[in-house]
Amino acid sequence: MRKYIIFLLIIIFLIPGVKASTCQKEELERLKVLASKVEINYNYELKEADGIKYPLYSLTANNLNDDFKVLIIKDWYNLDYKEFKRGNGNFGTLNGFSEGENITITIKGYVANPCSGQTILTKNIKLPYYNPYSEDANCKKYPDFKYCAEFTTQKLTNDSFHSALKTYLNNLSQNSDDKINEKKMDWTIMIYIGIGIILLLALYLLIRFFVKQRRKNTL
Repeated sequence: MRKYIIFLLIIIFLIPGVKASTCQKEELERLKVLASKVEINYNYELKEADGIKYPLYSLTANNLNDDFKVLIIKDWYNLDYKEFKRGNGNFGTLNGFSEGENITITIKGYVANPCSGQTILTKNIKLPYYNPYSEDANCKKYPDFKYCAEFTTQKLTNDSFHSALKTYLNNLSQNSDDKINEKKMDWTIMIYIGIGIILLLALYLLIRFFVKQRRKNTL
């Protein structure tokens, strides 16, 4: 019984300390404002192996600040993470990322108060896939085709590319035929309007002629 009383007294004495050691709302909001200014950009270098091209990405975090750390975390508790470290400027770069990777950027407080170690903000980025079909002869002929972009959000296969291209060309042909038919229709309408104007003019002149002849006969 005595042990339980001592345990309760310890908890009671610790409660004020626990409250005092919590991350204050004002400080957390300040850190969130700073963290929201962090921008993540990627760059790439095209590599080639066995005749196949692939991009190797680097990520750069801009607007770094001493009050937080920008991390890519695999296992936080085992210290398995990568950090965007500032160099001479307010940015840091990490290399060696592959196409299609889903990457979560975690920003944690690094301050001399209880907000240190708190997750302030997270940002997600998915790296695009390099599109080898962008070098296809059809893409040089039809650059507006959606799968002719150098990078895509999905991995393209030979079947998916050519199937979508066939649909695109069919639609292109249909649109072309529709435009030709519209032009023919426009010309037909113009011809009918021209004929109608001529007939009305001829009718007007004919009426005037008969009116003049009647006046002459009357005189």
